[in-house]
Amino acid sequence: SEYVSRYHWLQDSKDLARAKLYFAKAAGIFNLNETKQKTTQFAVLGIAALDLYKATNNSKYLDFASLLIREKQNESCQSLLDCALTAFFAEEFFQVSQNSQYKSFRDTLLETAVAGGYDDQGYPAFVRALGAFHSFNTIDLYTPHDNFILAGLLMKP
Repeated sequence: SEYVSRYHWLQDSKDLARAKLYFAKAAGIFNLNETKQKTTQFAVLGIAALDLYKATNNSKYLDFASLLIREKQNESCQSLLDCALTAFFAEEFFQVSQNSQYKSFRDTLLETAVAGGYDDQGYPAFVRALGAFHSFNTIDLYTPHDNFILAGLLMKP
């Protein structure tokens, strides 16, 4: 995705070629059946596929992203980061496809993130009063990137 962004900013075709090369390498070693890869790697690779689809209009990238998001819909979030990135992926897929099932999937992921990691009530809110997302495993880890992604998605209709 970074090289696709550079391509859009600088209009250097070498950046798009690099993006395609790195994506092909990542997709080549990706194993759809390996359970541990069904966490953030699905979303990161899916977002990259969508970025390449938008830059090239080549349907093979959209088809790959579609495969990943359909598979991910059968899994629950494994971490706050997994929820955040997958929700972002679902939002991006909704924007490209205009299929409302992906908007609903995004909303389900956001509900999971709020239920599992938002400290608006109970002991964490009383002690910290941060009103922010924390790791599912501990209330001591508040990662800014997770909070930024989730806050941006929560503002979408």
